Amino acid sequence: MDEFVKNYISTYEKLQKWVKFILCFLWAVPTNMYRFALSYQKKDALGMVVALIMIFTAGFWVITVIDMITIIFNDKVLWIDDLFKKDDAPKAEATDDTKKDGDADEIK
Repeated sequence: MDEFVKNYISTYEKLQKWVKFILCFLWAVPTNMYRFALSYQKKDALGMVVALIMIFTAGFWVITVIDMITIIFNDKVLWIDDLFKKDDAPKAEATDDTKKDGDADEIK
């Protein structure tokens, strides 16, 4: 399954913008399968469940319209991962409890 997910993600990302748009317009399932693959790769259970619901309901029409717009302008499909990026999370400051004994350097 991991190999399939990797191949599906790389194949979908290599598609030209107009092909992604037509797939999304005619049948939203490939776009939602891409979402599922992204969530599976990151082991995100919530994303996988939501993606499966969207696959079986052929995507919510509002999401499909948003997908078409973001594909046209950004060549990207928005997903939960875009809302909660771990890179943007503030880093916790080290406290006295988290420092190891004998640590001479301050953690900044």
